[in-house]
Amino acid sequence: MTQTLRLAITTAMLWACAGMECDETDSVQAPFFPAPIACGCADEAAATIDADISDAEAALAEDIWRALNDHRSALGLRELNWYAPAADVARGHSDAMLRRGFFDHVDPCTCLDQSARAATAGIQHDFENLYSPESNTPFVGEVIYRATRIDDLDGDHIVNVWAESPEHRVHVEAPLEFPGFYQLPSWTHVGIGVRIEGDDTYVTAMFFKNPTTGA
Repeated sequence: MTQTLRLAITTAMLWACAGMECDETDSVQAPFFPAPIACGCADEAAATIDADISDAEAALAEDIWRALNDHRSALGLRELNWYAPAADVARGHSDAMLRRGFFDHVDPCTCLDQSARAATAGIQHDFENLYSPESNTPFVGEVIYRATRIDDLDGDHIVNVWAESPEHRVHVEAPLEFPGFYQLPSWTHVGIGVRIEGDDTYVTAMFFKNPTTGA
């Protein structure tokens, strides 16, 4: 499958369902179907992530992971394993959003969505069994979060914001079914990347079923 075709399929499907965003500065909206975005940076090279993760960024990412597993455990759902390669990819996306001032699952400079970014870490997306809980092949989902000037931001707050939105809750509590819309598979792994600069915090959480192995 060509990159152009793969991106077109992913954009059409994931805008509709799997990729959800959460912005603390705006009210959470129902699923929507925006026009395809024009991507590509004519005069700007793709951002190169700062390799140095601050103590605050590392601590918040770990706290979000802890809060996700606490939330899932309380519902009798399996806890998610940490997947370091995905955390690097997630942090790269959070960094790109912060540096270039966008808030989206598709990077307008690189034109990559979450499944394409996951592939850079060796994680493949199962296009043949989209949203099928029965599929054992690799599957990728994502939620993002942005906050400005929130004191004492922690993992519980961020996970609660996601869980209170039906569109985000299906990721946090997968394989919870969102009635009449879709059902995601049961995740096995998560990678969380945080970027903090001044008053701004960006979070990308990438969820996976059977990354790389398909077992």
